[in-house]
Amino acid sequence: MTEQARRYLTEHYREPVSIETLAEYLHLNPRYFSTLFKKKEVHRMTAAKEAAHTETWFQLRKFVGV
Repeated sequence: MTEQARRYLTEHYREPVSIETLAEYLHLNPRYFSTLFKKKEVHRMTAAKEAAHTETWFQLRKFVGV
C-alpha cells in the first residue's frame, strides 16, 4: 500500500497532493491511511534525510578541501 502511495506521489509530483487525496486513491479512511503511512514511512524518510545530509557534508568537505 505504501508503495502505491509512493508511486502516486511520483506520478503526480507537480500537483498538490493531500493525505485525503492519497487515501481516496487507495480507498482508505484518511486518518487510517495517515497512521499507516507514518508508521511505515517515517523511518524510511528519516534514513533518507540523514543520508542526504551526510552526502552534503562530504561534498562540502571535498569542496572546501578538508
